[in-house]
Amino acid sequence: MRFAIISDVHGNYVALQAVLSDIRARGGVDQMVCLGDVVGYGPQPRECVIRIQLERIKTVLGNHEAAVLDSERWARNFNQIAKEAVRFTALALQQPQLDYLDGLPDCLWDEDHGLAFTHASFSHPATFFYVEGSVGAGIELKRLPHDDLRVFFVGHTHEPQVFGERSGSFYHQTELVLSGDERFLINVGSVGQPRDDDPRACYGLLDTSDWSFSLPRVEYDVAAVVRQIAELGLPSELGQRLLIGY
Repeated sequence: MRFAIISDVHGNYVALQAVLSDIRARGGVDQMVCLGDVVGYGPQPRECVIRIQLERIKTVLGNHEAAVLDSERWARNFNQIAKEAVRFTALALQQPQLDYLDGLPDCLWDEDHGLAFTHASFSHPATFFYVEGSVGAGIELKRLPHDDLRVFFVGHTHEPQVFGERSGSFYHQTELVLSGDERFLINVGSVGQPRDDDPRACYGLLDTSDWSFSLPRVEYDVAAVVRQIAELGLPSELGQRLLIGY
């Protein structure tokens, strides 16, 4: 079975369209999963939510969805730019999109294929804890009791990484085969706001027939999104970081 796993679209509809087109160009998949943060930062949150719904992409709750739904609780620790984006997003979304976001689960499980999906952390899904570095990834896997699951997908940090529990280190290849005697924690990076010094959109592709996994990068019209951000009066920093991928 072929899976496409996307994350952190962040209201960047141009990037989302480019990624969906890339998935189709590669022959399509059997299932698409989104690891949350469909909204936040970007200029077209409503279009992104509607497209996710139309494509029937299984989706989990991200911290930016939570902040839009309850800003007093979840946005109080955001920086000023992120808070402005939350306010813009809340105004841009209509009630059907808000209702959809309110119904998103913290985690998704595919026990038939040994897969699990969440936005930030399986051990603390309701707090959006950041799992960072090989030490953090190793601790996270050790906390997970699901011995029947072998691949755990997360987003949140916007940095694509593949961590192997047995090796205790990150794999640096963008294409690899996931060994059957090892559990993996995989961050698929970000569609709409990459933060690994590469401005191209990023997502994950998994084929469970041979357990091949890749992290494709996709060019999109970044300049067009920067213009949209400026025209809407959103903080210019949101556009500038897209240009450098950080």
